[in-house]
Amino acid sequence: MNEELVTSYEERLRKAMIEGDIDNLDQLIDKQLVFVNHFGQALSKKDEVGNNELKVISGHCSLVQ
Repeated sequence: MNEELVTSYEERLRKAMIEGDIDNLDQLIDKQLVFVNHFGQALSKKDEVGNNELKVISGHCSLVQ
């Protein structure tokens, strides 16, 4: 995967997060991705994007194997 493609997806993700674009977030975020917030809590995609409500995503994310 080239750097330009990765950058374009990162920008789409950033904009979707800012705009609360649930449909785009659903397409861009894999169901196995786990977000870790500033409290150290692990949150699933459903926790972050579920029920048409966007929460602020803080911290880093990692893939659970």
